[in-house]
Amino acid sequence: MTCLNSDRVGQRPGIAFLAINDRPDIKMYMAQNIKTWNSMGFNFFEYRFNSDLTNERPIIKKIQELNQRHDIHGIMIYVNE
Repeated sequence: MTCLNSDRVGQRPGIAFLAINDRPDIKMYMAQNIKTWNSMGFNFFEYRFNSDLTNERPIIKKIQELNQRHDIHGIMIYVNE
């Protein structure tokens, strides 16, 4: 396998998880994901937002910020009403 970004060799992949809800089952889901991703060698970053989607600006701003970070390689967004 050829490394496309040789400057990132040895860097742990980073996953950002945005939860747009504060339900207990989502908290459990996130806790399980943290365990799984960490056991696979990923860095895991979690961000929580309330479920008031009338103001999506903070969520969009966070996604734009995460897209600029070199330590984030994937973004998972969980929305459940």
